[in-house]
Amino acid sequence: MSIFNLPKELRLQIWSLSYLSHPPRLVTLRTLPHNEHHPESTPCPRYSPTPAPTVVNICREARAEAEYEARRRGQLISLPSPLGNASEASQASLAACAAPEFYFRLDTDMLFIDLESGAKHFDDSPDSGLLAHFLSASNCDASQLRNIAITQVVRVAFIDGALSNCLRDFPCIEYLVLVLGPGDMRTVQEKERFVLAARRIVVQYRLDMRIRAKARGEVYVHDEQGLDLDFAVRKGRGLDVLDKSVWEDWGDLQKGWWREDVPQRYIEFYF
Repeated sequence: MSIFNLPKELRLQIWSLSYLSHPPRLVTLRTLPHNEHHPESTPCPRYSPTPAPTVVNICREARAEAEYEARRRGQLISLPSPLGNASEASQASLAACAAPEFYFRLDTDMLFIDLESGAKHFDDSPDSGLLAHFLSASNCDASQLRNIAITQVVRVAFIDGALSNCLRDFPCIEYLVLVLGPGDMRTVQEKERFVLAARRIVVQYRLDMRIRAKARGEVYVHDEQGLDLDFAVRKGRGLDVLDKSVWEDWGDLQKGWWREDVPQRYIEFYF
């Protein structure tokens, strides 16, 4: 018996449950190619090339029900940009890659800030571009973001401090994945530098959260603001998370510096 022979009420429940039970997704945020001769105060247009949840592509009815559930739960993200005069080629590129809105669940999905691919523009640094722009997302409270993955860790940690500058606006981060590039693992010195960059990011985030809590007259409690950290390498369209035993001895640092009483866990993301 085909699912399409079922009463509509049952079909809608199936589509809704299929969307709501979808595994966590790794959702990439990128900059759309465009004419970048615009004020720095104007954010570049963004899009996500990540495919929508599977149920969205089953049929028109399933897509409509998934969109309804996503919109009512603040899981259909739109990043406003006053830059409305992108070239025709850029607009065609956007249409081919993804819709302006993209599916993203703040509590389970991971936002992938991929600084190594896609268009390069003056505001691609996390603090002035991609993450800052995500904070202005409509239809949701983007500050509730919990999971982030990012590339070019050494640059954003040491050169401009961009990631730390922006992470303080996201007080609910629970899981941070720092992506290793081929150049980060060539020598012992490069491995050590990557770990030092990671430590700087984590320590600064915890410090910022303590300052935030103190400003509110609260006490920063480890169990309530745990931050789990993993390193990963690219694998196909996704990320392969390294076992902590692989990298926790890189660098001359006290073992376990990355942990604040957070139980080790494995999260499988759907790509």
